[in-house]
Amino acid sequence: TTLLDDDDVRLPAVQTLGNVVLSEENIREARDCLPILMSFVQNSHADDALRLASLVVLTNIATISEWHDEYCPLLHRLYNLVDSNNLHIQLQSLRLLVNLSCNREMIPSLLAAEGPRKLSTLVVATTNEAILLRVLTLLATLANAVCEDELNPSLDLPTEDKAASPDTMYARLFGVNVRDRLVAQTQALFENHEDPEIQRQATRLYRALKD
Repeated sequence: TTLLDDDDVRLPAVQTLGNVVLSEENIREARDCLPILMSFVQNSHADDALRLASLVVLTNIATISEWHDEYCPLLHRLYNLVDSNNLHIQLQSLRLLVNLSCNREMIPSLLAAEGPRKLSTLVVATTNEAILLRVLTLLATLANAVCEDELNPSLDLPTEDKAASPDTMYARLFGVNVRDRLVAQTQALFENHEDPEIQRQATRLYRALKD
């Protein structure tokens, strides 16, 4: 972490960390870097290259679920970056969110955080396919968890750091008018999109929202 405090070597140090944090052993050794990496993502003044490199490392570390709860303060920022105009940052934020959503214990926190404002505009065939696939995967995982676990937004979502009701990720999925729009959008995708995995994830989301 000392290297990460030095402005001159910060970016190459994080990029190097991203290249080595691939095995479980190395991931465990990099765990102490979580707070400073998160600060690089949170800091609005950080340059995009440093933010992207930090997101890559955080995504790799998140392949081990035992520290996922430490990501909770970062969730709103990750959702905010899904609205980014930088395709690489948008995609890497989604990759990290998908990793976190694989942990069922993280679902309530993911639903309670303030969701992306442009979310529904991404669920269309013209969206970059890599982005679209991960948006659908994330939403389908969240929606299925809500249905299977019968989550109640008033009772089951954590109150700490919870966004205002209309802004939560839960509301971005199940809010008034939003749900019907997503149902129509996902139906169009699984009926017309050529990519089979996008079709599959669109079908998962469609069925969860229709339940």
